[in-house]
Amino acid sequence: MTIRTDYVFPTPLRSLLILIGVGISLPGCTPTTQAVPSSQSTPVVPTQHAPPAPLIGQDIGAGPDAQVIGLPPDTWHGNWRLVAKDDLHEQALMAFTIQSSAGENSGSGDYTLHQPFCDVVANVPISGTAECELTGLGGVFARVEASPKELLLTLHPTADGIEHRLELHHEGERLVGDYIFDGNDIHRAVIAERSPFQ
Repeated sequence: MTIRTDYVFPTPLRSLLILIGVGISLPGCTPTTQAVPSSQSTPVVPTQHAPPAPLIGQDIGAGPDAQVIGLPPDTWHGNWRLVAKDDLHEQALMAFTIQSSAGENSGSGDYTLHQPFCDVVANVPISGTAECELTGLGGVFARVEASPKELLLTLHPTADGIEHRLELHHEGERLVGDYIFDGNDIHRAVIAERSPFQ
């Protein structure tokens, strides 16, 4: 019987064996330093031990890429609540989020439509009682164009796929502008304010 003296257990198993085998001699196990009869002699080369395994949850490759520099968010970035300018009760038409960076001309974002949006697409005064399939609908903006002066958001919330747009600009801390739906010839003034849940 030949005993292998060059085998190295994988790190987790080696650690377990060390814990179990401390102070215990197992019959039939030969330490790697014991001489082997010269008739079966093979040179014993010291083995390199593997580096210790990373801790659970540790990603040793994580970190910023060497050449990538993150840009700070611009003034459009954040969570917003949209209302119709002519709605005295300021019922939310939509909640939306914009992800955009200073110096970039495009970004991304998503939205959730609320019940008063049904009145807007029907081009009637906001009553808060209209029903339509858009209530609770969420999606991703098809296009987010951001310049220092204007934010253009394009969405396709209706089944016909026709484009709806929000054209907004800053007025103090809030955004003002228009909701435009050319399919129904709708052009409605809107206001967006930062959501309290940032």
